[in-house]
Amino acid sequence: MRAAGVLLCIAAAAPAAPASEQVWNKPYPVVELPIQPRQPPIAEVAWSRDGAAIAWWPAAADDKDVNAVRAAKRDGRMFRFSDLTLRRNPPAEEFWPSSAVTSPAQPQPGRETIVATAVWPRSRGDDSFLQVEVLTDQSLRIWHSFRGTVLQLFVADQDWLSITPEGYYDGSAGGKRLLKWKIRKGPSEQPEALEPSDAFLAQMHRPDLVRGVVHAFQQDFLPDMDYALPWIAADLLRRQASDRKYARYLVATHIHNESMFETVRRDKRQSTGEMVPKIYAALSFLLNSLSWQVQTRLPERVDPAGTIFHIDLRHYGWDERTWQRVVAQYPYGLKRAGDAARAIESATGSELAFLRADWFVFAASQAPLYHDILNLPRTAAKLERWLQVDVAKNLRTAPPGVVRAGFSDSGVSFSNRLIERHPLANGLEFRLGAADRTVRYPDGGYYWKSYDFETNRGRQNLFAFPLGPGEGADVFNHSAGEVIFSLPNGLQAYLLLDRDGTRIDAAPIEIVSDVPILPRKPTVTTAFSCIICHLEGPRATMVPNPISGGDQVRPHFEANAQRYPYSNADSDSIRALYRSKADFDSLFEDDVRRFKTAGSRVTDNIFAIAATIRSYLVPLKASRLAAELDQPHEGAFEPPTSFGRNVGPVHLGGGLIKRQVVEEHFAEMAQELKLGEPLRPSAPPVNQDPIPATPFAWLLHGTVALCVLVGLLALMALWALAAPLLART
Repeated sequence: MRAAGVLLCIAAAAPAAPASEQVWNKPYPVVELPIQPRQPPIAEVAWSRDGAAIAWWPAAADDKDVNAVRAAKRDGRMFRFSDLTLRRNPPAEEFWPSSAVTSPAQPQPGRETIVATAVWPRSRGDDSFLQVEVLTDQSLRIWHSFRGTVLQLFVADQDWLSITPEGYYDGSAGGKRLLKWKIRKGPSEQPEALEPSDAFLAQMHRPDLVRGVVHAFQQDFLPDMDYALPWIAADLLRRQASDRKYARYLVATHIHNESMFETVRRDKRQSTGEMVPKIYAALSFLLNSLSWQVQTRLPERVDPAGTIFHIDLRHYGWDERTWQRVVAQYPYGLKRAGDAARAIESATGSELAFLRADWFVFAASQAPLYHDILNLPRTAAKLERWLQVDVAKNLRTAPPGVVRAGFSDSGVSFSNRLIERHPLANGLEFRLGAADRTVRYPDGGYYWKSYDFETNRGRQNLFAFPLGPGEGADVFNHSAGEVIFSLPNGLQAYLLLDRDGTRIDAAPIEIVSDVPILPRKPTVTTAFSCIICHLEGPRATMVPNPISGGDQVRPHFEANAQRYPYSNADSDSIRALYRSKADFDSLFEDDVRRFKTAGSRVTDNIFAIAATIRSYLVPLKASRLAAELDQPHEGAFEPPTSFGRNVGPVHLGGGLIKRQVVEEHFAEMAQELKLGEPLRPSAPPVNQDPIPATPFAWLLHGTVALCVLVGLLALMALWALAAPLLART
């Protein structure tokens, strides 16, 4: 007897989709299907020898009854991926036998219990495989060894429904009627009201993505741009004509091609097949960390393998000039031939509308490109004017929200370190410099500033000189600093500063050093080092955290107050700024929560940005070089002899080539292989901060202008006198 229909959330019936996909205010698919509450609906499942179909058979009355098993197989079903249709009576001899069959004694309705599994055999014998699993709720899921669930199938009589983890679907006419939607309102909240919305049906109906997903994961090699460009062109065509000029694409197809043969860690436990979802997580986090917009927006997958990501420049407050600054640094730019490439250029108006995703994560997370994309000013003083943070006034008056803490050992700085917090006002609004855009902070935020010292001697001894900064005899004199401040979307941006508060790309190694995220690269660089160290907002996660012990300056001052030459007012300022641990912790933890809430909107794996950059920088074997040059890698890749001078080590049997060499000579190698003509668009001028005017500068400029004017008047007078004489002559 069949049970009444029950609701099956996709994430409840399969491994949860990545949190980066389960974002706020996104349609969340829910399927209503009848189930068998007592008897497992399927006893055996098998994958076709060509990998194009799966077949499954109902449970036999008695597993020992050969006739019953044969009868069950005659009444079996087959789902063919080539045309996504459901059929009966599959020819069993065309299928590999099940690699495992489990049959729980008492399967419970609605619970995820695997009844049967089958693995599609791989010819390469590596760690990559596809597995089909039959669950007790009458659904089937296809699971990839690196990517997890890639497709889920629901069958009810002759109707069927197929859904990807992102919520894209296809199905029969009756199957579509089983699909309804909920909206997730928060990162930890359950989906809310059930909505059978036709708008969501239209929005999420992507048979092109669903039809190719299994096939894509069965391929050892997707010929990179020959695969990517048609998908990009097709994606542009389905968008509004007015939106196409803002569409750009970040591609990780070459990473998919590496996944069958390459590893990125010496312990061999992590295959590059795991890198594609990590690259997506890194992109989701970094793109929103390069945005002055209030709303966070995720890249959108546009191909079945999930290796091509669409972004809209407007989602991050970028324009064509911003994109041109990015592509001007791009070492892999090629003008591709073919109809798809021409269609992409025509639709977007960009010579280069698609870039490698791993390169983008590497380059855009580091200065100077990081500064250029965010249009950050050249000085902390200018940034503070934008954010309406009056540091000098706050240090004098110590209003609520302003707090300091000092440490003798911060884990990053070799000497003392002082950190101070200033609040950003709710409703803050300003013009973004020469970018001429309005930035709004509806919920305020925070502005943290650090002061770092080269030594602990003299006025660089924070414990002896807790007031400052400045040039007076009784205040500290720091050597460098760092700024961490909220973006309107709740994520963070960063500046490294010299002693004068001017922006720098990397911190002096004698003052601070980085943890070894990148091999043999201890220099603290904007903003990659800052991002990795501050994965929990203001809290440093990659170094010993002295903040948990509270400020060390005020206890020292209180114990030695009589020895300081400060007035009562100065002593009161120290007590007002260097607060109690409870006061400091309250503000600090509020900021940490703010950042974590924002981060949960975009990814559940912020560490992915480090993994992506490490993977990008790892020296290349010949097989990986092949994937990056669109070359199939069956057997060993033999670079042409013309490569020898530049990439010689890969000819030496297991030799490696450094990433910088690949970047420098990629255009030559690509041209040799006839992949396209090298393309290096020029960069538009970077928005320059105006030089602050001084009275002396105005006097000097006025004097020069006056001299020029007097000179012109003198020439005109001489000409007036000489003209009659010349005429008589």
